[in-house]
Amino acid sequence: MSESPISRIFGGSMRLELRRRGLKNTVSMQPFYELHLDIEDDGIQNVEQAFKMFSSPDEIQGLRSSNGNKVHASQYVSIAPPLALVLHLKRFNFKQMQGCGGKLDKFIAYSEKLKLPSKALYGTNVAREFELKSLIVHIGSQLNGGHYTAYVKHGNNCFLLDDSRVMQVSKEEMMRQQAYLLFYEATVCA
Repeated sequence: MSESPISRIFGGSMRLELRRRGLKNTVSMQPFYELHLDIEDDGIQNVEQAFKMFSSPDEIQGLRSSNGNKVHASQYVSIAPPLALVLHLKRFNFKQMQGCGGKLDKFIAYSEKLKLPSKALYGTNVAREFELKSLIVHIGSQLNGGHYTAYVKHGNNCFLLDDSRVMQVSKEEMMRQQAYLLFYEATVCA
């Protein structure tokens, strides 16, 4: 990731560690500007659960060693989050694409304060805290169409931005939307 004002604010780093029984672990680093959180599972009801699933070990099937033997492997993900953390809630289901695809139309709770546990972070033993600043909502049921609106928090006030219209709304209205993107700002840095 090249150095720029955008990368200094939104640029994070993801550490992917492949652990293979009986073999040396491999680590790769990958830059990111947003984290894509899967929300399809019925057990995912809020952002914290989606992030926990994102950072949980993932069993890797079908790997073989250089001599052809099956290898039991797991991938572990940890992050060094940016100053502004963007969470993308994966609302579009491509597995069931029939024509234009379908949208997961379930409410995922999100909080004003988000605390990322230290075990999901690398390079620090301190949990990171973030404060919700804005969110984007997709209105519509198809991937190929719809309308986007934004909710922005400024001080103690919340605003809805809908094309050229800006309206003050309650915090409760902002917090009950079916968010597509969530924008959090770091409040405690390690």
